[in-house]
Amino acid sequence: MPDRIPPIITVALLLLLGTAQAPADAATCMQCHEDKTLTAPGPGGKTRSMYVDLKIFQDSAHGGLECVDCHQDLQGFEDFPHAEDLKAASCSPCHDDAIEEYGKSLHHKISTIEGKVAPKCADCHGMHDILSAENERSPTHKTRQDVLCGRCHSLKGLKDREVRLPIVLENYTRSVHHQAILRGNLKAATCTNCHGTHDLRGAADPGSLTNRWNIPKMCGRCHEPILEQYQTGIHGKAFALGITESPNCTDCHGEHSILGRETAESATFDKRISYQLCLDCHLDPKILGKFGASLGAPKEFTDSYHGLSLKINSPRAATCISCHESHRTLPARNPASSVAPGNVAATCRQCHPGASHEFARSYTHASANMAENTIARIVQNVYIFLIIVTIGGMAAHNILILHYYFRQKHRHEKHKPTLQRFNLQEILQHLLLSVTFIGLVITGFALKYSDNFLMQFFALLGMTEPVRSLLHRVLGIGLLATGAWHVYYLVATPAGRRQLSALMLRVQDVRHVILNLKYHLGLSSERPLFERYDYSEKAEYWALIWGTVIMAITGFVLWFPVFFTSFMPHWIIKVSEVIHFYEAILATLAILVWHFFFVILHPEEYPMNLSWLTGRITVDLAEEKYPLWTREQLRAQAEAGAEAGAEAAAGSEENPAETK
Repeated sequence: MPDRIPPIITVALLLLLGTAQAPADAATCMQCHEDKTLTAPGPGGKTRSMYVDLKIFQDSAHGGLECVDCHQDLQGFEDFPHAEDLKAASCSPCHDDAIEEYGKSLHHKISTIEGKVAPKCADCHGMHDILSAENERSPTHKTRQDVLCGRCHSLKGLKDREVRLPIVLENYTRSVHHQAILRGNLKAATCTNCHGTHDLRGAADPGSLTNRWNIPKMCGRCHEPILEQYQTGIHGKAFALGITESPNCTDCHGEHSILGRETAESATFDKRISYQLCLDCHLDPKILGKFGASLGAPKEFTDSYHGLSLKINSPRAATCISCHESHRTLPARNPASSVAPGNVAATCRQCHPGASHEFARSYTHASANMAENTIARIVQNVYIFLIIVTIGGMAAHNILILHYYFRQKHRHEKHKPTLQRFNLQEILQHLLLSVTFIGLVITGFALKYSDNFLMQFFALLGMTEPVRSLLHRVLGIGLLATGAWHVYYLVATPAGRRQLSALMLRVQDVRHVILNLKYHLGLSSERPLFERYDYSEKAEYWALIWGTVIMAITGFVLWFPVFFTSFMPHWIIKVSEVIHFYEAILATLAILVWHFFFVILHPEEYPMNLSWLTGRITVDLAEEKYPLWTREQLRAQAEAGAEAGAEAAAGSEENPAETK
């Protein structure tokens, strides 16, 4: 037997014994509903509490009502306990106007659009704890409306919906409206000021306050002077004529995340207003195609001192609205415009005291436009011609001088004793590597940086995307074929095996790095004694091998994505793309910064190390750079010479007649 009788049985016994015929007043209801453990099945099979805190109810806006005033199923009911399934409490007896408005609202229609239960009275106002909207503790009070609406209209509340709705709560809490509310300005806009309350309509509804064609009037309820300026300006006039491309308040200021002009993230912040906001329309090809280039020439602004100084956030830089005003924007043909011929000088004097009419004419969109400014266009063309001729001539002149020194170095090395550095196979492998690598760099970056002037030049030469794509793949196969040849050479030939042995990294390379840096920093007079290759050449060689393998693997993944995703996870494609791109940058910079320094810019090599073409190196330079290897080569040559001499002498002794 249980230690205690369940509360529901106790309540039932009390009702049967003493209150079976009691009227449905609060005292009768509380005999059951004061029990905190009282529950009943709720929507979706969930259990809900049926407990009512009488004190909270009495302090609510409905504290003077009886239970049956809302729970009308129980009016006149005396035979308690009542049935478990009752109709929901009805607000209509007192709030029939609100119920009627709600029935036409978007909230009510949600259930027909998404098949979900629409928010009802209790979802916003509460149940037994309903408070007036003027009460600061009420969820519908102006200071708490954002939290109330944010239950649904936030990232968390909207995450499971099929139709994605605007992220309201997170954006609104950043806005100037919400910040004003926090400062105690209850006249600032909250959710219901713009969207309405029970009659909330969707933006597509012509009767909605947030319908595109009603937004200026809606904002004008608080910003009346600005509305008058907007309606006077060209944007407002065009909007009133039904031109959909003309901006209204939210197009420029945003909707829920309206920020002040002083905020860098605001669309109306100085730099953003000119480089993004105004240009969104005034550079839009569709708008320009529909209304013509007479909308303005914003490129002339961005190329001017005003635009360039604004790009680096100069506080003194003029923006679009500095000259054209913000809400009362008018074209120059309107006499009331700030840029009309009769007013433009005064507009310039806001920043340039004493500005005359001629000064004002010195900078306009038309005067800055080379297509319309004949004199400036002629001067520009003259200078372009001079630049091409002058700089082209300088380049040609210097190339001739550089060619002279190439020839001089080659002649100098021809008349000096040399050692063989590379054989013919090694020279050809390096040439093929150079051609394929440079080609891969150009054709690869041409895809990523297609708007670069150099890539556009290649496009003019016929490197369209199909051509670029084919070239990139052919060059990639060429690089791999060169690599395969090189590997075979290293393994199958004695010369290749000697090269591989010489290129192996050893512990002494670490000591050479430290010693070489100390020598060039003036901390030591001792130079490292390198063998056939120094540590920089070894590091570069193995980095090349590693990079080639990485680029080959990721390149094939990107070339055959369907095949690789048939047995690998999907992320392998994007990861391969990232690796391929950044490995290409790393390899290109390594060649420019590291390899070219040691073979071109290094004082010992300038104007260029020619061994990659001739395969030979002078003994003097070899002794300077690779002393151990040079001594070994000279010793081998001496031994070979001595052996050849001995063989010749032995041959002459055996054939004295031939000697005579």
